[in-house]
Amino acid sequence: MEFVSSFCRNSAFLCGLSCKNKGELYLPMKKQDYIIQLIKSLEPNERRYFRLFSSLQQGEKKYLQLFDLLEGQDEYDATALSKQLGMPKSRLAEVKHYLNDAILNSLRATNEQTTQIAALYVAKEDARILLSRRLFLQSLEVSGKTAERARELEQFELLIELLNIRHITYYNLQQFEESAAVYDEYKQVVEIENEVMQIYSLKAKASGYEVLRNKRAEFEKLCEHPLIKAGPEKLKSLRAKAVWFDIMYYYYIASDMPQKALEISRREWQCYAGNPIIKVSNGTAYIISHTRLAYAEHTTGNNERALELAEELKRVLTDKTRELSKARRTTFMAYNESFRMYVLLRLERFAEVLRESPAVIELMKVRPLPEQYASIFNYALALVHASAHEKAIDELNKLVDINTDVRLDLQQLARLLMVMVHLDLGNNSLIPHLIKAARSWMKRHSYANETVNGLYRYFLLASHAPAPEKRDIYGKCLAVIRKGGFQPLAGTLMLSSWLEKRT
Repeated sequence: MEFVSSFCRNSAFLCGLSCKNKGELYLPMKKQDYIIQLIKSLEPNERRYFRLFSSLQQGEKKYLQLFDLLEGQDEYDATALSKQLGMPKSRLAEVKHYLNDAILNSLRATNEQTTQIAALYVAKEDARILLSRRLFLQSLEVSGKTAERARELEQFELLIELLNIRHITYYNLQQFEESAAVYDEYKQVVEIENEVMQIYSLKAKASGYEVLRNKRAEFEKLCEHPLIKAGPEKLKSLRAKAVWFDIMYYYYIASDMPQKALEISRREWQCYAGNPIIKVSNGTAYIISHTRLAYAEHTTGNNERALELAEELKRVLTDKTRELSKARRTTFMAYNESFRMYVLLRLERFAEVLRESPAVIELMKVRPLPEQYASIFNYALALVHASAHEKAIDELNKLVDINTDVRLDLQQLARLLMVMVHLDLGNNSLIPHLIKAARSWMKRHSYANETVNGLYRYFLLASHAPAPEKRDIYGKCLAVIRKGGFQPLAGTLMLSSWLEKRT
């Protein structure tokens, strides 16, 4: 959830304007559809393993028949499934429950083989079983090796359980000094874990302050907390340091301090470079550091560096050795590709944006609707600047035909882009009607403002003027923009670039 909520906030920045639909990103799901979502989350190798896992069991496998019926479905229809499987709904509910457990058991077995942290939990259970059978020396060997790796990966909750097993084992062996030493280590780990839990509670408050944007005083007070004020160097674990960087980044973003956000992102990057174990212990934090630094570099004008980071993250995410679930890998890739297209657009590398955007838009279907809208908008903007007029009109029509309240800020800009396209095509008689319709839409949605109307006045004048005078009108509009006028719309639409080519 941490990463998803962070991306939902950051994704609004991809178009340079804030998203007004933060509360509408997550739609309620029917409980009976949970099994559908679980099946959809499976990767091809996990599906194959599940079938192999199921084949080891004897007898009739109605749950496997249900699995086959549910693959590719979007909703769980109990009535239809009961008929297809020839069983009453009460029996179907039992089979569905068994299927859910079977999939989770299969995933646990798969994870034991593919993720280091999952393997540690299995080894902990092995040590516990050996202890329960009074095989003390074997238990000590397993728990010792596992505790060493758990300490390295900062799996403190697991380490506490392992130390408890070792404490009991030494006691049973009457090795009382060793048992007491384990207790001392246990207290140290509990202290570190308490610090982690405390700073996570501070992060929860900081996240709320960052979203609300009207809690500056409360946020400043939170940053005076001893754990935050002392800085990351005083924290006892890399996990706590990662949370510290989260909080300070949120603070600088909420305070509109992009240079400070860049500085803290660079410090985080350097911290992780010096502690590469985070790639295993907290892969999510490692990936977020890429996205944050890339965005911070972009906001301070370093688009080439932002693109380098996005390209590097693309390589990281396509590395199949990374311990990431299919869902997490896909959502990271979708965000990163959308951001990469945005940076390429700002660098005016339109050919690349036009070539790659359709695939990115398809990938973005795993993301919330406001982010999908932003991705299509950026593609349409690239088409306008590349003078691909007919295709631009097709994409802009998709955007202006949206009837919901998703990304009203971009729906307004899509109408401005539509006027620009028809100006390029010389459809001058159409411009007054487009502007009238756009202003009517703005009035209905309370989006009318002088900046937009000012641009429309220039466009309306240009539509009535012959070619030489039209260039002069564009030149006057460009001069206003160069003096800081029509912001932030002019920056978002890259109007300077568009006007320069037409003066």
